[in-house]
Amino acid sequence: MGRPANLIYAVDDAVPWRVLVLAGLQHTALILGVGISLPLLVLSKGQVDAATTRTLLSMGLVALAVATVLQIQRRGLLGSGYFAPATFTAAYLPPCVSAIQQGGLPLVMGMLIFGGLLQMALAPAMKRLRAYLPPEIGGLAVVMIGIILGFLGFELITGAPEWTLKAGALLAPAWLGGLTMAVIIALGVWGKGGFRIYATLIGLVAGSAFAFLTGVVEPLHFFRDAVEQGVAIPRPPLMMPTFEASLAPEFAVSALACALRTMGDLLTCQRVEDTEWVRPDLQTLRGGVFADGLGTLVAASLGSPIGTNTFSGSVGQAVATGTTARRVGYGIAGWMIVLAILPGAATAFIELPKPILGAILLVASAHIVFNGFMVITSRLLDTRRILAIGLPLMLGLSYYSNPEAYRLLPDATRALLGSGLMVAIFGSLLLNSLFRIGVARSAQHVCLATSLDAEKLEQWVMEQGARWGARATVMQSVANVLRELVEARSELMANDAIVEFKLSFDEFRVDLWMFYRGGRIDLGEPGADDAEGLLDADPDEVLARVRGRIIRGLASKVESWQTDAGQQAIGVSFEH
Repeated sequence: MGRPANLIYAVDDAVPWRVLVLAGLQHTALILGVGISLPLLVLSKGQVDAATTRTLLSMGLVALAVATVLQIQRRGLLGSGYFAPATFTAAYLPPCVSAIQQGGLPLVMGMLIFGGLLQMALAPAMKRLRAYLPPEIGGLAVVMIGIILGFLGFELITGAPEWTLKAGALLAPAWLGGLTMAVIIALGVWGKGGFRIYATLIGLVAGSAFAFLTGVVEPLHFFRDAVEQGVAIPRPPLMMPTFEASLAPEFAVSALACALRTMGDLLTCQRVEDTEWVRPDLQTLRGGVFADGLGTLVAASLGSPIGTNTFSGSVGQAVATGTTARRVGYGIAGWMIVLAILPGAATAFIELPKPILGAILLVASAHIVFNGFMVITSRLLDTRRILAIGLPLMLGLSYYSNPEAYRLLPDATRALLGSGLMVAIFGSLLLNSLFRIGVARSAQHVCLATSLDAEKLEQWVMEQGARWGARATVMQSVANVLRELVEARSELMANDAIVEFKLSFDEFRVDLWMFYRGGRIDLGEPGADDAEGLLDADPDEVLARVRGRIIRGLASKVESWQTDAGQQAIGVSFEH
């Protein structure tokens, strides 16, 4: 595992208290500034009174604290061990609105418990689904998440709500977002130490100060609720959850959407933390999806009117500031608990100027999109795989350019394709499954010894690697080993000898076999060669030993033997 040079605090690093507090605060501000309106919207649809709204919102903040702590754990099936904080998720918004209108808060609680349990049940199946969830689809999910965050950020910056009109400046949102973004980018690129770690928080403060000075937001109004409502210990509501079978499909789709988003966020975390990243860590994904579902179950049990999900904005913000330490999650949890007992302070986040939050999301989205493309391009891609990624990406973007077309779909289909992310992922899963038809996981090449050509063999290897979606660096190592074997042809076999190559692949290993009639190849013994011994050795022996050393250096396992049919066999394995 290689540690990236741009990280100040990596995932398992200990962090000072000041970082825990301040980094936790900047993530809390972004999480609530973007997401706190969702539970309030659900409660407004159920005509819940103000006192109950404050109580349930406080319990929702406690739920976010618990869900965040669950996610950063690394205890078998529980938690991913990565920094992926929780937020209120729009994935559950439509079904939660339907539930509160049909059966009130008890039905919302019961259906969210169902959704959480279903997501937890999906987690153990991650390993069995590995063949249908190749890394490039995970990379597509990451790219789409980044693009969606970018769209949201741009909308928040360029929007002109009523409060900007009162300030008498229609361009106030753009200027406010631009100033915030300039501060964050400047500190992120040229800042050192604390200036980079707290770049988002400093940008947020600078933007808010500009908003106060220009009259876009009135400071007294901003802090009034926090002072007036004082302190209140949140208490979970005492109600018996109910269940409605007709709502189960909608909540099942929401649970699946949350699982896919969690996978995308955790893939970003894995890619960011390791410069030598080669494939998704399925155990991490499984634990993360399980913890995310458990977070929704806990939120429902505490009375939160909406489910929780990992927050891509915080993942991107952590990368931008170079602080991806999972222990920062405890700082976020602490701030959530503080705000839970200060209901007025929590609702004050609604007053945060949206262009400021939009600027933060735009910067975070750039890092997320970049890492998504890095995941995709780490594999060789043939026409099938290019289409399985490119077409769904275009379809996912079309959801935002022409949403009316998707609203014309049947209700059942609309529930399944309720966002650009879902459109892209389901399209990619469908095409990947379709294109797997007729693609064998092994290949064979037979030729005469006189026809052996290193360039043609390398082309064959790379074509197979693209068909399988294998890593380019591994397949190049296979081609280099074949080049060494071709160089040894004259020493091993007659010109009329028939040579057979077999190549096979799974997600974890590439195996190469060579069969021929002739002399046995000298691959030497593992370990360092004696330099003095090489000086005294025959030139042909030196060449054979060097060749063996090269092959052993490129592969993870090398062996040679004679088959029962009298053929010489060479087996070479490569970790993938």
